[in-house]
Amino acid sequence: MRYRNPAKRINDFKEVALGLTEKQAVKEADRCLQCKKPHCVAGCPVEIDIPKFISFVKEKDYLGLKKLESLIYCLPYAAEYVHKKTNVRVIVY
Repeated sequence: MRYRNPAKRINDFKEVALGLTEKQAVKEADRCLQCKKPHCVAGCPVEIDIPKFISFVKEKDYLGLKKLESLIYCLPYAAEYVHKKTNVRVIVY
């Protein structure tokens, strides 16, 4: 994952992580084991359907991903914050 330059980010509170490129996101999605009992969902404080999110990335189904992401962002601000900090969000440039 790419990060902002420390010399530029010391003067603001913007996100440090810049997200993944499409190629990096698909490569990471391919690592998912598609468990029958996904511990990633149980471990998520807001129980986001992470395997579904990952499957959209693998298939490059960005419309499906956008719909799922819009449901996630309907959650309260605290959930959105957790979502970003657990790097579930994928930014495609």
